[in-house]
Amino acid sequence: MVLKRQEKDNIIKAMYDSTNILASIYNRDTNDLTLIFNKGTQYKYPKVSMTDYTRFELAESQGKVFNTHIKQYAFEKLEGTIDPALLITEIQSIKVDEAKALLEGKQLGVVKLMKGLLIDETKSFTEEQLKPLQDAITNYLTELNKK
Repeated sequence: MVLKRQEKDNIIKAMYDSTNILASIYNRDTNDLTLIFNKGTQYKYPKVSMTDYTRFELAESQGKVFNTHIKQYAFEKLEGTIDPALLITEIQSIKVDEAKALLEGKQLGVVKLMKGLLIDETKSFTEEQLKPLQDAITNYLTELNKK
């Protein structure tokens, strides 16, 4: 799954939540795709169609799309490796930030439902009114326990 994407001067750089592929660089002008794998090795796949690249970038699993669509292209292993530690650290940071934002969103949902119930303090609550709050609290606690 794509975690971060930048595009400038027809060059698309993306980072992924993938077990094997850390990042990609796609040149829209030449259709060259460079993949950076988790060991720091880089491979260049020339003339990858925009359709196949888009399929790769948007996939839930880059590995699956790599195996079914990208591997069919000719490739060359690029000289040297890059230190994957910086990419891995940035990917982990993005994932932590996303998890935090998701938890905060669920918390705000719980608070909003609670406030809605408390507008009229003279009424008693029905099971139908409490069910969405119960579901929201359950979702929040599930997310909280993932940490």
